[in-house]
Amino acid sequence: MKFIKQIIMTILLLVVPVSGLAFQNEPIGFRDLYWGETLEEVKQGREVEYFNYDEKTNSVTYWVHLNSDESKTLSQVPILREGFDATFWNDKLWKIILYFNGKSTFTSLKNAMIQLYGKPQINEWDNCIWIGKNTIIDIANDSAAGGAWISIGSTKLLYDLIKEQASQGW
Repeated sequence: MKFIKQIIMTILLLVVPVSGLAFQNEPIGFRDLYWGETLEEVKQGREVEYFNYDEKTNSVTYWVHLNSDESKTLSQVPILREGFDATFWNDKLWKIILYFNGKSTFTSLKNAMIQLYGKPQINEWDNCIWIGKNTIIDIANDSAAGGAWISIGSTKLLYDLIKEQASQGW
């Protein structure tokens, strides 16, 4: 199912001109982090730990701790382990993933995101996706883990990553 969603996202990004995509209050990053920042720029204001390297996308993911003076919630839902994954491609921040616990978490986050960003372009019972000119937001119910996650990423950098993979025979 996840593979099918990736194919749908790829088709949407390649078929629909990026300039035609938008949603209200579209962010250009997450909190004090912005798409395209380098790892060194992120390290200047946050504690960062190496997590893993993804050979398929040539991306490196780090665990980023929330700062002590920073809210430990997103839309009043507690962020699991008080941090998030930050993924860099070509040394540019392109994606952040936050994790949440609790059976009702997905519904709470979905409702909060709809209030903030409007109706998602893809709206399924266990997944919602907003696609904008700058940012793509994907919220999913993770019933196996008993919670939910939100991926917030750069539309442009995702498009560039997909183009690079396609040029290599992806």
